[in-house]
Amino acid sequence: MPKDQKEFIKIIEILKDNPRGMSVKQISEAIGVNRISVGHYLEIMNLQGQVDMESYGQAKVFFLSKRVPINELMDLSAESVILLDENKKIIRANTNFLNLLNLNEEKIKNKDFNSVIKKFGINIDENIEEAMKGNEINEEVSIKKPDSIRWYNTKIIPTVYLEGSPGLIIIFSDITDYKLSLEELRKSEKKLRTLIRELDLFLKSVENYEQINADIRNPLQTIVGITDLEGGENSNLIYDQAKKIDESLREINIGLREAEKIREFIKKHIKMDEYS
Repeated sequence: MPKDQKEFIKIIEILKDNPRGMSVKQISEAIGVNRISVGHYLEIMNLQGQVDMESYGQAKVFFLSKRVPINELMDLSAESVILLDENKKIIRANTNFLNLLNLNEEKIKNKDFNSVIKKFGINIDENIEEAMKGNEINEEVSIKKPDSIRWYNTKIIPTVYLEGSPGLIIIFSDITDYKLSLEELRKSEKKLRTLIRELDLFLKSVENYEQINADIRNPLQTIVGITDLEGGENSNLIYDQAKKIDESLREINIGLREAEKIREFIKKHIKMDEYS
């Protein structure tokens, strides 16, 4: 058992014997551990919901938590949550986790967690080993579904259960929509860059246009500001470039008003009956 876990158990036991609460100094003296370490352990335990803290002036007094036990909170969570013991065996899985992998809780209870999830292409054994040393771990994993791939942020948190035994809490947070949004953003960024290049080529091909305002200093300002430009002669090159710009504007969502400004500017410089 990691040394930190032993200290957590000592703190829980001493607080059980002192329901009125204890200060960091009192706990430190009772379990024979320096105050800095005790303060660190109590901070972790407070975040995990194992102890509560009340301030009295400069002093902080700690009690065993009266909050809802984690077992009861699990099914209230929107995430997929699973509890492991110190031997990496499954203690409890919430409904979301069971539905995620289409599992039956009774069939996986007390089973080795890694042996249960490996068949789904999930391999976080090294992360679990690291978390067993007392380190919180975060990593993205993918889970293959029959018709899709879902992405999850996996958080592995070392804990000490209320009865004093160490273990792990593993939380799977679905980030698929976030990942897809990033991909769409990359595609939009690529389209925007293409649009900027096409606008640049177009402007270079337009003859006798007025000087671009000195305040226009970046591509987005250019998009908004080019409506002030004047002049220009028709040519096949300009015609083709204008069509490309129009196609880009239809593909990328840069705002209806801004897109129409650009299209009106193009119309001002070329005469295309079919251009609309």
